[in-house]
Amino acid sequence: MQENFNDAFAVGIIDKDKQEVPYLKNFELVASNDSLYLHKHNEKHHYIIQISPAIERFILKAAEEKGIDITATYGLPTDLKKLTKRTKQIAGKNENDFNTFKRLFRELSDAPELERLAKLIRYLGENTYSINREDAKRIIEE
Repeated sequence: MQENFNDAFAVGIIDKDKQEVPYLKNFELVASNDSLYLHKHNEKHHYIIQISPAIERFILKAAEEKGIDITATYGLPTDLKKLTKRTKQIAGKNENDFNTFKRLFRELSDAPELERLAKLIRYLGENTYSINREDAKRIIEE
C-alpha cells in the first residue's frame, strides 16, 4: 500500500494479528466493533480495515449465523486451525479452492458482519477523498 499507492487513495483489509503490521503505526483508529477495526493514515488517504480476530473466525461466525454447514456444502473444515491452513493455501494456482471460497462468500454475503464490511468498503470507495469519520463510525457501530 505505502509503495504502490503512495499519495493515492487505498484500502487494505488484513487480519488483526497479535503482531501488528509496522505501517499501522502511521494510522489512527477511526472506529471499531467486535469484528472490524477501521484505521486512517495520519497524512494520506490510506485506510486499513482489520478483521478480528482473523478472517477464518469471521467465516465460521458468519456461516453459523446463516446456518450453513461449510463441511457438507463446501468441503471445508470447521476446525479453526484446519480452515486457516486451507485459506493460507489459496492462490491463483489453486482454482478449485479459490472458486469454493468465492461461492461461500457469495452465500455469506448477507450475514450481518459481511454486510457491514461490504457497506464500509462501498462507502470508502464511493467517497474516496471525502470520507466523513462519523459516517464511517456509524457503519461500523450500527
